[in-house]
Amino acid sequence: MIHVNSQLEAIRSRLTDNILMILAIFAPITTAASVSRFTIIGFLPVMMLQIILSTYLCALYYFRNKLSAMTKALSMSLVLIMVGLGSVLQFGILSPAYTFFNTGVCIAAIMIGMRTGLILLSFVVLSLFGAGISMYAFGTAPSFDVAAYLIAPQTWLTVALAVAMCVGLMLYAIQTYNRSIVEALDLAINTETILLKRTSELEEMQVDRDLVFADLQSSEEFKTVILNSVQSEIAVLDGHGIIVSVNEAWRKFALENTCEGEQPLPNAGIGASYLGICRAGDGSEKEGALEAHNGIMAVLSGSLPIFSMEYPCHSNTEQRWFAMTVAPLWHRKIRGVVITHTNITNLRQAISDREQAFSDIQISEARLRTIFDASPDALLISDAQGAITMANSRVEEVLGYMAEDLIGQSIEALVPKSVNSAHSEHRSAYIEAPDRRLMLGGRTIKALRKDGSECEVEINLSRVDTDQGVMIASALRDISERRRAEGKIAELSFFDHLTGLPNRTLLMDRMKLAMTASYRDGKHCALLFIDLDNFKALNETLGHEIGDQLLRDIAPRLVASVREDDTVARLGGDEFLVLLVDLARTESEAANQVEAIGLKIIEALSQPYSLNNQHYVCTPSIGATLFFGHVVADDLLKQSDLAMYKAKAEGGASIHFFDPKMEEAVIKRAKIEADLRQGLIKKQFLLHYQPQIFSNGRMTGVEALVRWQHPVRGLVPPSDFIPLAEETGLILQLGNWVLEAACKQLAEWATRPELADLTVAVNVSVQQFHQPEFVDHIQEVIRVTGANPERLKLELTESMLAENVQDIIKKMFALKADGIGFSLDDFGTGYSSLSYLKQLPLDQLKIDQSFVRDVLTDPSDATIAKTIVNLAQSLGLSVIAEGVETEAQRNFLETSGCHSCQGYFFSRPLPIEEFEEYARRCWS
Repeated sequence: MIHVNSQLEAIRSRLTDNILMILAIFAPITTAASVSRFTIIGFLPVMMLQIILSTYLCALYYFRNKLSAMTKALSMSLVLIMVGLGSVLQFGILSPAYTFFNTGVCIAAIMIGMRTGLILLSFVVLSLFGAGISMYAFGTAPSFDVAAYLIAPQTWLTVALAVAMCVGLMLYAIQTYNRSIVEALDLAINTETILLKRTSELEEMQVDRDLVFADLQSSEEFKTVILNSVQSEIAVLDGHGIIVSVNEAWRKFALENTCEGEQPLPNAGIGASYLGICRAGDGSEKEGALEAHNGIMAVLSGSLPIFSMEYPCHSNTEQRWFAMTVAPLWHRKIRGVVITHTNITNLRQAISDREQAFSDIQISEARLRTIFDASPDALLISDAQGAITMANSRVEEVLGYMAEDLIGQSIEALVPKSVNSAHSEHRSAYIEAPDRRLMLGGRTIKALRKDGSECEVEINLSRVDTDQGVMIASALRDISERRRAEGKIAELSFFDHLTGLPNRTLLMDRMKLAMTASYRDGKHCALLFIDLDNFKALNETLGHEIGDQLLRDIAPRLVASVREDDTVARLGGDEFLVLLVDLARTESEAANQVEAIGLKIIEALSQPYSLNNQHYVCTPSIGATLFFGHVVADDLLKQSDLAMYKAKAEGGASIHFFDPKMEEAVIKRAKIEADLRQGLIKKQFLLHYQPQIFSNGRMTGVEALVRWQHPVRGLVPPSDFIPLAEETGLILQLGNWVLEAACKQLAEWATRPELADLTVAVNVSVQQFHQPEFVDHIQEVIRVTGANPERLKLELTESMLAENVQDIIKKMFALKADGIGFSLDDFGTGYSSLSYLKQLPLDQLKIDQSFVRDVLTDPSDATIAKTIVNLAQSLGLSVIAEGVETEAQRNFLETSGCHSCQGYFFSRPLPIEEFEEYARRCWS
């Protein structure tokens, strides 16, 4: 019923508002009609009344929602009375007819507008129509006579229209009102039915609910249950900061966090001053407690609507963080606050972990970007469709693109047109089945640069699965420089950088091919070993640059001297190799061909060269060896090398073929060298001593001579191993041993009267003398052995004076200062400048045995011997002759002024035991 009444009231309100709107519009229309018929001056009071009424009606309509229905009804009734009175005063008894007519027109406009939705247009059209009819009716009336008005057809037409409109309006209003009432009644009946059914259900549900909440709502237990259901610690403070209530979580926390030795607060702190507890905070908690105190006071005073803070509350076993919230509380005009403490340790840890993870991600991304940009390769990352999403700065060097220019471009833009069409298919296949390695790394491909040129790159691909889908990481390495380096390496590997000729490596490859062809065709081949005569002297006198120029000039002459299929190679230094192929089938004919080509080479290379604006003639020595089929290449090199040395030994500028006897000599020499090294290790060497006798028969000294006690060959003479030791460098080790052994023996003889006055002469090689530590080594040997340096005499050969003389003189003076003597051995057999001889701190000259042997039969040798004696005497030096074998030789030398001799005439070199026995006999 309440709903039905509200529906009826809404209908009445709408009708009242509609009538009020009609009247508000009607008043201005009536005023317009009045003005059209009469002048303003004659009817000014009536016009003013109508304007006031119009304004009043408009105000009523504007404020209709704020007026009651009774107020609106009384206002409309008053307006109708005033309008009717104004019409009577203005037009007389028939004026209401015109008024009703205009009213009907306005109502018709409203009805039509409500049905069509064109209210404003209907008002304008019908209002103009009503105003026109009114003006016509008044304008055609002959006068104000009542009878005339009564009989005028316009009057009855106007009355009929007005009555018809009023009747129609009333019928429409009644029909609308009845229809609204019926609809409202139907809606009310349906609503009441639904409400009754729903009410029955709710009543049944309410029975159980009322039973549950009855006890809770009737006591304090209701709010206690609510507070205890919250996991956070909650306390209620009054306006003075006194704890008046806490929940179960607060009680539990207070009990669990009481410090050892302290009593827990009674009743979980209820009745205690929370503000006082905050003020009592000290130590590290003082600052947080003070902040909490000030926050609570701010909420209590109303200066803050709510206060919150985070603070640490660590226990003995864990570190904890809490969030404190202070909210205002009003209860029966008593102001207080509700304090909530929530454990946020896990939340802070989660936030910290997330921040750390985010920081790690940022650091990882930064490192990745740094590595990405620092990569020596051009790196590109593209999606599954081939669009480039990332690129590093190296792409500019490799491809000519700026990194930002490639972002968004298709990877196919970097692929040459020749393979562009198939590239997308390969990419799709690689994404779908990457284990098939369809586009994997280590491959060399062509890439298209920005300027349209192609470059060779090495590509490595990796599939990357991301949240945005499959990505392909491409690493491009420009290998142009590597290709050039490989070409250079190949050139250096197979060609001589000075002459441009093939080197030994390439020659060996061609020798293998030549051996195969020789075996297949049954033809001989040959290898020539060419060495330039006196090239070392050229290098030392004119310099290495001139020597290199000579080698460059020789190379084209060699190539021009052989056939097209032959190979000319440089082995190193001034040594060249020539491989001759496709020679005759018989060995003799092949040898003739080789000799002819060798002579042609000698003739070509012997022609003068223009070096540093000077003519220079250089001749070659050539060693040749023939071979057939498959043989060992290194053996061929050895054979041709041996043959070359044979040609050089014969004076050079010649060709010599390999003889197997040469190889036997080389093998024998290699065996001796190996035995010599073993002899030094196993101490197979010993010293023999040869006496040096003065003219009166007194022994003044000895010469220490090394001997090799070979386990198989027996005692080996020096001539069989000393030259080999000098060639192999073993003379340094052997010479040091001789010097140490001689000094030990000298120190031992110093204790024996018959031997104490003897001097010991030790031969020193040129290699020993050129050692930087030579002087220091001798001084150290003398210091260690205890030998008297004045009894030690070092014998030098003239060949030492051929080079680095000043260094030799310097070292001789350093040793001379220690008392060591010097003897120039083999004098007259070599080359020594008399000016250098004058500068050397010598004590003695030794006449070589080659002069002594024929001194009695060869006048030249006799003259040389006498000259050496005279030269020594003029320089203040003593002189001694070696190799004296007869008494006649001794007598000649003595008469010539040489009073000291050594040789087999006196004694052969003796082992230590025999020499000491010989010395005792001489001394006695």
